[in-house]
Amino acid sequence: MPESTEPDPHRRFVEYYRSRYLPRVRWSAPRRGLEIVGLEAVIHHLLQEAACMGSPEFTPVRRASAPGRVIDEQVVRFVHTGIGLVGAPIARGDLVELERVRIFELEGDQVKSETHIETWSVLERAPNTRMQS
Repeated sequence: MPESTEPDPHRRFVEYYRSRYLPRVRWSAPRRGLEIVGLEAVIHHLLQEAACMGSPEFTPVRRASAPGRVIDEQVVRFVHTGIGLVGAPIARGDLVELERVRIFELEGDQVKSETHIETWSVLERAPNTRMQS
């Protein structure tokens, strides 16, 4: 079978995280009870979550940094396109606003942990849907 000549749409995303995250990175979202450890597992998780955000609109709120830490606050509005946001109180087709504070702990210039403090709001419920569990 010949190799595909189509570029991988996620390649830049994956390359970015591979260059910025340590191999033993820890990603967590405590309110959803999630903790993922290891670079490849975190990349897989982030790709899965990004795939569930239809037409995302990102609004930066503020960013602060100090040696060894970056705190980034943003709001993301999107339509939930399906399963992939484990533990989120939303259903497929919901118009969602996610307020999140991301806390990055650094080792040198690479991320050793990323913690998400999240507040979920459903702006418009999809008709005939149930919340995912």
